[in-house]
Amino acid sequence: MHLGTINQYNYRQIHVFIKENQAKDLRFVLVGKNFFPESFSNLAFCDDYGFVNENKLKGIFTTILASFVPYLNPEFDHYRYPSKVPDLLVAGVPTFLPNYEYYQGIFEYFPELRYEQNARLCEADINDKLICFKDNDYRHELSLFAREYFVKDSSFKKYLNN
Repeated sequence: MHLGTINQYNYRQIHVFIKENQAKDLRFVLVGKNFFPESFSNLAFCDDYGFVNENKLKGIFTTILASFVPYLNPEFDHYRYPSKVPDLLVAGVPTFLPNYEYYQGIFEYFPELRYEQNARLCEADINDKLICFKDNDYRHELSLFAREYFVKDSSFKKYLNN
């Protein structure tokens, strides 16, 4: 799942991530305003829900195994901390994150969430991770960690826009 606006700064990276990481029986979900729906309409394994209300979003959260945050153009993304990351992790949604400096504290405890730019996750690796991500104990542990991390560890706050 990708949660967030799809715009001129990120649609190419999101499209590439989805296309390069497709696997058998794996579907991608887009949730949020999409200014480039034509870029995803030809991907039969991708569902674009658009902007949804809170109840619909909660329903989607119960059906997804993982989310992802794409690598973006450095001028646009390296200086800001995506606000959706705390929300996803606190909700217990495993989220593949770019190997940016500000995620290193998360990777210390959950290294399986890291992915490298332009590195395709191999199908066996995806399947192993998704099996792990299905585990309710794993999701609960992730949620507890995120609640603690985002309340007590303020190192990520230097990346927030004021």
